[in-house]
Amino acid sequence: MDQHMKMKCPVGKKEHTAFLNLWLEHFIFCSPSLAPTKNYLSLAYHLAHGNRTSLGKLFLGETYRCLHLMTTSLLSQRKLRTGGP
Repeated sequence: MDQHMKMKCPVGKKEHTAFLNLWLEHFIFCSPSLAPTKNYLSLAYHLAHGNRTSLGKLFLGETYRCLHLMTTSLLSQRKLRTGGP
């Protein structure tokens, strides 16, 4: 990490939140979007500030959202875009 840092100053909460938002979007929730969104910004904010947060409802909501998107794609005979690896 030290090798890739451009400046030797501490990372602020805003930068940490932005990084966590991108990381969550890309690696945890595997969004098909290639650009960062605001979907997980509140979770990233709480993680960056060290707040305890419940993940159960978030993961359940994501599961239902993914199932809804797949079901509507299958019913309309479109190609499935699930995102992720």
